[in-house]
Amino acid sequence: QSVCTTVLSRKVRTEEDLDDGTFTTIDPLQLKSEFKRNGIINDIAIEEECAGITKVLKNRIRDLKRIFQFYAAAGDGGPATSMDNAEFWKFVKDVKLQKDRQKLPSVRVDLIFQACNIDYSLEGADRIASDDGELDPGEWVEGLCRLCMYRYTKGSVASRLEKMLNEDVLPNACSLDIDVFRERLAGDRVKDTLTMHKMNMKPVFVEYAADDDTDGACDSLESMNSKELVTYCRDLKLCGAPPALSERAIKTLFAFCQQEEEEIEEGEAETQSDSEQVYSEYMETNAAIGSQMRPDPYNVLEIRIDQYLCE
Repeated sequence: QSVCTTVLSRKVRTEEDLDDGTFTTIDPLQLKSEFKRNGIINDIAIEEECAGITKVLKNRIRDLKRIFQFYAAAGDGGPATSMDNAEFWKFVKDVKLQKDRQKLPSVRVDLIFQACNIDYSLEGADRIASDDGELDPGEWVEGLCRLCMYRYTKGSVASRLEKMLNEDVLPNACSLDIDVFRERLAGDRVKDTLTMHKMNMKPVFVEYAADDDTDGACDSLESMNSKELVTYCRDLKLCGAPPALSERAIKTLFAFCQQEEEEIEEGEAETQSDSEQVYSEYMETNAAIGSQMRPDPYNVLEIRIDQYLCE
């Protein structure tokens, strides 16, 4: 006799964070002056510090990406892929890095922003010209390293960075309570409303998910990137002049509506990306847009979402 055991399982899409080095690479030359100030002069010691920093950054790569996206889109002008001085200052204030202003005065914050914008591999006029007034992801990460060396003065640079991320940045950055909104979305009436519109919304999602025909996007034809979401919002006149949302606001919603794990519906293909939305995330984004476009305090959330989707 034999016993046959049937195991019920579900297919799960796991979002993997692709590490191309943008948020995890540290150039020792860029931080040479800070290492020297902290008594780290030996080349071997500098290499060890950089390796430790990279390890900390890799452990927090998802958080770093989303925090950068949030603050890069926080200002009124400029690209949503880089952080200007005002956006950098918003980040510093939100995470309360100036609790001790003697260690990190405002002048030092401005000097750190300026230092991160300079390419120290260049000389003379070329070095000065390299300052474009905007921090790309790599320069922002360099800024985190510089900030942690002033915020905390004991331990290795990697331990200081980890302490700053755990105690200051992660608890305070992006000061929005996403969980409250998601808790409301998880209510039965809201879920019923979204399910009722699925027949119409799913084909729209599939259409726009295939809109971006660039090389990277062609590999994810059943998920939507931020460019495709902006196109969708523009076509529906959800993006533009007030009362419509700005492109930056759309990209911020895109970043916050990405989830760590999603069930794959029957017939869906598996895709793995750190910057793509599946259908459930797309509908969460629509719910967020609907709640902003219909800010009626006398209507419950499911009615506002239903009105938005119908119109």
